[in-house]
Amino acid sequence: MGWVSRVLALARPKMKSKASFVVLEIADMAKSGANAPYGLGPMQAGMLFQSVLDEGTSAGGHDIEQVHISLDETLSVPELARAWTMVLRRHSALSSSFQWEGIQEPRQIENPDAVVPTVTEDLRGLDEPQFARRLEGFLARDRARGFDLRRAPVMRVTVFLGEGGRCDVVWTVHHILLDGRSMAPVLAEVFSAYESLRRGEAPRELSPPRPFRDFVDWLAARRTPSNVAFFKELLRGKTAPTPLPLSEPAARPLAREGMGTVVRRIEESVRRSALSLAERTGTTLGTVFLSAWALVLARLTGEPDVLFGNTRACRRAALDGEAFGMIGLLMNSVPVRVKVDEDGRVGELLQSVRAQGLAVRDHERSSRRSSCSTIGISIMRSATSTRDGKREGARSTSSRPRR
Repeated sequence: MGWVSRVLALARPKMKSKASFVVLEIADMAKSGANAPYGLGPMQAGMLFQSVLDEGTSAGGHDIEQVHISLDETLSVPELARAWTMVLRRHSALSSSFQWEGIQEPRQIENPDAVVPTVTEDLRGLDEPQFARRLEGFLARDRARGFDLRRAPVMRVTVFLGEGGRCDVVWTVHHILLDGRSMAPVLAEVFSAYESLRRGEAPRELSPPRPFRDFVDWLAARRTPSNVAFFKELLRGKTAPTPLPLSEPAARPLAREGMGTVVRRIEESVRRSALSLAERTGTTLGTVFLSAWALVLARLTGEPDVLFGNTRACRRAALDGEAFGMIGLLMNSVPVRVKVDEDGRVGELLQSVRAQGLAVRDHERSSRRSSCSTIGISIMRSATSTRDGKREGARSTSSRPRR
């Protein structure tokens, strides 16, 4: 098994999403100077707001992604550091820093001379439990440390050396730079470049990828009053978000700190039944999941008209399909409203949720200002995310409190 395949196989349990990819050889495309500033995507704007909100407080760690890879052989850290910087410079959006002070609208600026900070921690001499405790402590401190979004790059790499040639790599990156579908291609390019450098070869030069700036410009050209009108109609009559079941009331602010993870893998028979239901009703597995979550909310809160968020990839129709392999933060969260009729038919519920999902497609890249502010409140006390396992190599779902 090659380096890239091995690394991605090890990283998968820690990653939020995976994407199909081709192993690439890359070239160092460093330039001097900086590009002109440009705007933010809708999800970027929300994450920037959260980062500014947290400044000067103890509430750090929001939107910090950590990919932890454990290998059983030692890496050459200088070559790995160089490979990371080469990939950062190939995909210019990875080098972005952000500006918001003293200007009317926030913007990002690419820094093509940025270098990915790479630090080595020598933990040789520690036994397995000691190594694990040191690493666990690091991950917590590293997440809380966060980033200053004013300074590029907003990512870093830490390499831990252990006994017996063990090598653990932690890639820490702010979510504002890229989404889950971008992670696997970035890792593929890094370790492909690393292999070439380790052999003493120059990575093969590739044609420049389509820049994330094109996506942001494409979005800006499509901002219309129809987006606000669509969400205003969708949310008409709602005055509060549906609270997360068994959580504190929606009227009381959530704690600024705290997180947890619960993993539940469904049996194969349940998955087959869900797929069969989707096929019989002409819908999708994602629609079945969204409908099931709506039923959970309705039954545990006693509210038949539920409202929650759904994160969408936003790649299918963007740039005439050319955004599918783009590196950057393209995803967005949009509201889902479901009216549950306990006496209704399952097929009718699924068809209704599916129809709403298709209707929102033309508006899924709208800013939170368009989709949420129409009712003046946060509408995402819980949010869902579904991913196509056939296309991405894995499927994950999540629901977590949102402000």
